[in-house]
Order: sequence, then structure tokens, then C-alpha cells
Amino acid sequence: KPGCDKVQARFCKCRESSLMSQSLLPEAAPSQPAQNGVPVTTGVPASSRGAAVRASPLYLGDPNSRSVEADLPQYVSLPAANNPGSDYGSDHGFDYYVIPRDPQSRETCMFSTGTFTIILSFLLLFFLLPRVPEVYLDTVTIELAQAPSNDSAATTGSGEVTFKNRNYVPVMWSDANLHLYWLPYDGQTITASCSGSNDDADAACADHDGFCSISLGKFVYQTGSFKTNSRVTAKKTFQLEQTEQQQACAVNMYDAAINADQYLYSGGSVKAKAPIRNFGKVGIDETDYVFQA
Repeated sequence: KPGCDKVQARFCKCRESSLMSQSLLPEAAPSQPAQNGVPVTTGVPASSRGAAVRASPLYLGDPNSRSVEADLPQYVSLPAANNPGSDYGSDHGFDYYVIPRDPQSRETCMFSTGTFTIILSFLLLFFLLPRVPEVYLDTVTIELAQAPSNDSAATTGSGEVTFKNRNYVPVMWSDANLHLYWLPYDGQTITASCSGSNDDADAACADHDGFCSISLGKFVYQTGSFKTNSRVTAKKTFQLEQTEQQQACAVNMYDAAINADQYLYSGGSVKAKAPIRNFGKVGIDETDYVFQA
């Protein structure tokens, strides 16, 4: 380009750009008057919202007479397009907006969300975690319908059953299968109507941990099924249902209890179902009892 040697050629384009930039800026007083080729720089008011650009100094006179220090670029600010009172056109400036992010607020939000999630999960597990209910026979009552003068005497019996629902939802109970057994001593009298045999008194026995166990009947509930509310311990009275042979064995047990305490035990299962889980058959705790006439 005319007026530029090889060493100074890199400044020519900058000076040309500076001249074009100055034509777009409002007039400003020079920092120093031009004196015999001494470079002068133009000053432009800085704006807090402007975009910074680099401007090379303008030279009057012989460009070969400038110093090295004068070649250093000067920094000015151009006013943004929507800066009030600015004559700079909207096509020649840009505004940059950065959405601030507050790390402390973000950390607080994440902590609150995590805490809420942990508490909610704990509450759901605590209240909705299935807990297997518990059932056991509390008390047993057996009465004679008439004096035990012969094997034709009949007995009636009942039992109070405890149902523990440890869940926070209701539980439906059904199909109770609860049996009562007698554990006679060795040498006690077992009639033929109880054993079902004229020759072997042990024919009525079933093995229970190495002892003779004789069935005295089955406990049944009058309605078949019932419901317990959440976190409730309910007591239900079951009737002892007996066959003729089981009644005869109950008479033998009652007769033996006059002279000595007799041992009974119960066991079985019952179906339990809750909205959160179908427990199926729940085992009834085997419980030993002492019967006193």
C-alpha cells in the first residue's frame, strides 16, 4: 500500500480500520494538537455496556518519522447500540448478556431436593413395608355336656385367638386351620371309642416330637373371614369343632385332668391378605397349654 514500507506494512491495515472506526464515532477533542508529524490519538468516552476494540493511532505528516512507542495500540470502548444518548448505529455494536448462576442457591436447592427425597423414601418404606402378621391361640376352654360316667359324654370347647396386624394397612383373614391336640402321659387310660381300636390304645396317637399326640378337634370362626384395621391387635373367639371320636378323646382327657394336669398344644395356619401384599398362609404359633379340670 502506498506510504507503507515492508517493516511498517502491518500497521497500514490497522490505520485504515481505525479511520473507518473514527468515522462512526462522535467527535472528540484530541488529547494533543498535531505538531510536525507527531502522532495524535483520538479519545472516545468509555461505556460500561460497550464492547472493547483495538484502535491504532492516527498520524499526521510523514509516517516514517513515528517512534516505536507510538506504534503501540490504544484501547477504547465503543458504546453499545441501545446505550441511551449514543449516536452509534445498532448495526455496528453488540450487547452481551450473561445469565448469572448462584452456586450457593443451586447447592441449597440440590441439598433440599436430596433431603426431601431421602425423607420421602424413608416414610414410604416405613409405612408401606409389609410386616408379617402374627397369630396365636390365647386361651382354651373345654366343658363337659354331662358327667363323665361313660364314653357317650360330650364336650364343647372354644378358644380365644389373638391376631396382631403390625401393618399400616388393613388385613383380611380367612381359611383358619387351627387344631387342638392332647399329649397324654404314658399309662393313661385311652378308651376304644377314642383310639378306634379294641386292641391298641396307641392307634389314636400321632407323633409330636416323640410324644403321643391325640387330636381333640379344629377351631373354626363363625363367619369364616374377617378384617382387622391397621396397627390393631384383635381377639376372636373360635368354636371347637369335633367329631364323635374327638369328643370321646376329650372326655378321656377331662377325666384324666381330675387327677393330674394335662398338656395340650395347638398349631395350624390362617390366610392373610393386605393391599400391599398377599401373605398367603401365616403359621399359627405352636403353643403349649396346661389344662386343669
